[in-house]
Parts: sequence; C-alpha cells; structure tokens
Amino acid sequence: MVTKPKSAVPQTCGIIGVVAFLVSAAIFKFFPIQSTVFNDVFYILLTTSLPMIAYELLVSKSYKAEDNGLDWSEYKTKLKTSLVSLDFYIRFFGFFLSFAVMFFLYFYLNQASLFYAVFYAFLVYCLPLFLIISIIYLMFIFPALENKRDGLWAVGALFVPPLWKQVDWNKLLEHSLSLSIKMFFLPLMVIYFLGSWKNFKGINTIPADIHELFSTLFNSLYLLDLGFAVIGYILSVRLLNSHVRWSDRHYLGWLFCLVCYAPFNAFFFSKFLEYHDGLTWNDWIGSYPTLYVAWSLMILFTVLVYVYATVNFGLRFSNLTHRGIITNGAYAYTKHPAYVSKNLTWWLMEVPFYSVSPILALKNTALIIVTNFIYAARARFEERTLMPDPKYKEYVEYIEKNGVFSKVKQKLGINA
Repeated sequence: MVTKPKSAVPQTCGIIGVVAFLVSAAIFKFFPIQSTVFNDVFYILLTTSLPMIAYELLVSKSYKAEDNGLDWSEYKTKLKTSLVSLDFYIRFFGFFLSFAVMFFLYFYLNQASLFYAVFYAFLVYCLPLFLIISIIYLMFIFPALENKRDGLWAVGALFVPPLWKQVDWNKLLEHSLSLSIKMFFLPLMVIYFLGSWKNFKGINTIPADIHELFSTLFNSLYLLDLGFAVIGYILSVRLLNSHVRWSDRHYLGWLFCLVCYAPFNAFFFSKFLEYHDGLTWNDWIGSYPTLYVAWSLMILFTVLVYVYATVNFGLRFSNLTHRGIITNGAYAYTKHPAYVSKNLTWWLMEVPFYSVSPILALKNTALIIVTNFIYAARARFEERTLMPDPKYKEYVEYIEKNGVFSKVKQKLGINA
C-alpha cells in the first residue's frame, strides 16, 4: 500500500494564517481607524505572517528540518568566529548587491510605468523594516549555514577577483533564477493585493441582492489568495525551511507560466485566445433565480478550492520553484487542485458554448480548451521540476492510486 508522504506544511499553519488574515482585515475594514491603503496592507500582511512564523518555529520547528541546510551545534562558538570571517562579509555584500539590483530596477520601472509606481511606493514604505530585519537575519543565520558559500556568496565573490575561481556557477545561476522569479512575481502580487484591498475597503453597504453578494464573496476569496501569495514570495528563508531548493530551468516551463501573467497575458490572450464575447453565465441564467443561486455556488466552490490550495502552502507559495512538497489539504486529492479549479471557474463563468451565434460559440469553446492545455503544460513542467525530489515521486505514486481522478477512473472501470 502506497502511503502519503508528510507534507512540508501542516494544514494548521495555513488555518492560523487565514484566521489572522480575517481578523486583521476585519479590524481595518470595520473599525474607524484612520489609515492609508499602504498602512492597511502592511499590517494585514504582518499580522497574518507572524502567527504562521511562530507556528513554524515553535511547533513545526522548521529551523531544525533536515533539508534546510542549517547546523545549530556549537552555535555560540561559530558565532564568534563567523562574524570576523571574510565569507560573512562577502555574503553580506552579495545580499546588498542583489537587493540593489531589485531596488534600482523598480526605481526605473517607477519612472517608466504607472503600474510599477504603486509597487515602488509600497517598497519604499516597507524599506526601513525590511533592511533592519534582513541585517539581523543575515548575522543570525550565517554561523548555522552548512554551506556558507551559497548563491549570495557567489554574487559578492564576483567583485573579488582572487575568488573568481572559487565561485560555484551553478549556485550563482540558481540564485539568479530565484531572484528573477521574485522580482517578476512579487510586484504583481503586491499591486493586485493593494487594488483588491482598496476595492474591498470601499464597499460600505450590505449587498442589495444575490448578485452583489456573489461579487463580494468572489472578490473576498481572491483577496485572501493574494495575501498568501505576497507573503509566500517575501518569506523565502532557510530559518523557516521555506527557501528555494531549486528553480525550473526549462525555458518552456517559464514560457507556459509567464504567458499567464501580466504584461504577457494581456497581449497573448487578447490576440490569440480571446474567448470572451461579452456574454457570461449571468446573461445565460440571470433570469432564473434558483438556477442562478446554484450556479453561483458552484463558481464560489471552485474559487474556494483554488484559494484553499494557496493556503495549503502556508509561507511557501511561489511559481517556478521547489520550496517543499505539499501533500495535504487540497493536494491530498489531486496534484494540481489550483489549476483544475481555476479552469473549471472559467468554464462556469464564461460558458463559452453560450454565444450570439453557433460559430462564435464553437470558436470560444475551442479557445478556452487551448487555454486549459496551457495550464496542463504548466502542470507538466512543474512536475518535471519537482520530480528529482524523492518525496515528490512518493506523492505522485500516492495520488495515482488514491487521487480523486484515479478513484473516478476505478469506478468507471477505466485503466489508468
């Protein structure tokens, strides 16, 4: 009998984060606090992440995990020698060089794009606390590092000619890839979260009808999803065992992923895969109240599954990286619950087969199927990235025997 391997994140961690998020969001939404959107988001993210961090450190004891690359034996002795070692300062220098690249890129984008100006302003708002915590963390973690000459060290060593021959170019490449992923996705998630929070906070009336109630619940679920995504991209650290083990190195994996996000999705989907024709499920069944309620509940259920899949990551959500294998929650039923639920949501909302003409309906249906195949390709390349981890192989074997789709096939007598 194939057993399910232990998940990198206990479900309790995500649940704690959800409760903390809901409480902090309710305080800033309903209590008469004079606050800016930046201030709201900053404290919501802080108060959501802190309880999860506490759980990871005090209960899960992630700092003692076997695969986090940390050795705490004789820490005090190593602390005295580490802070006067050359490797410490080279690694420290590598961190600030990496951060400088990010900061000045966003500074440039701030000048060139109003879209990124929002993120740059938020980055400046958070900068003092970020730098203070980063300096303390770098000093604290260095003595425990089993491999002190990691990607950060490699970046710093590039500017010390005598050390060039000692640079591990594979680690430098991995650091560059993981940094690039964070630089691309973190601004998007922060910008979307800021916008979603602003819209949510602007709702000052009780929903007048079932349609307004549906819209409020729909947007609220995605607000929670975005909050966990932002936290995931920020808290990529060894102390919490949420660091990047490795990144996707196949160009097609990057292609299928990035095409689903701004700015590429606006061009690609509008030019080649525009399956929207202005008619949605509301136009199809809006005049049938009972059916409308049933259909809206199905949509909300698929969105709930999607958000639940994100919550299952706890502090580890990220695209294109391996940061620990998640095997519980929604992932106990299928390998890709987020992609399955997201694509089902689009089918339920767009109902592409309902259109002004049979030809357009056929076209819309074909294009949404192509979109589904793009996400299927993303899933395949994610599996390819994770497969070198033996635990993921065990997880795949378990899902192939016990996953929800496998059980449906067994019921139907279909050989997998």
